[in-house]
Amino acid sequence: MRRWIFVLALGIVAAAGCRSKAGSSSSGGFAAQTTGSSVSFEITPRAYDGNRLTLDIRATTHSGDLSEVDLQKAVVLHAGDREYAPVEVPSLRGHHDGGAIVFEPKQRLEHFAVTIRGVRGIEELRLEW
Repeated sequence: MRRWIFVLALGIVAAAGCRSKAGSSSSGGFAAQTTGSSVSFEITPRAYDGNRLTLDIRATTHSGDLSEVDLQKAVVLHAGDREYAPVEVPSLRGHHDGGAIVFEPKQRLEHFAVTIRGVRGIEELRLEW
């Protein structure tokens, strides 16, 4: 009986670990967030440097190759009533890849959102900080 309770508890802990990492914090005070879909994205904002906002992005898929994902077209930064296209994006390859996406919003951002659109038929993924 104790063995089954241990196995059940272990399963619950493992399942909890598969959820969004919204609780972990980056150096900029913003938490990393993870999306779930046919392509999973983990995005961690860095500190705003007065001109540029850099987001660290990790992408994972277990079906196909990430080279088909065009982050320049897919990712948009939303701050207030303004939208910003990235000025720099990484080229993704393989099943697990990442890099930095850079925006130049020209204003300090207290709250913002990032949308990822049109990746493998996904209409829109939205993460907010």
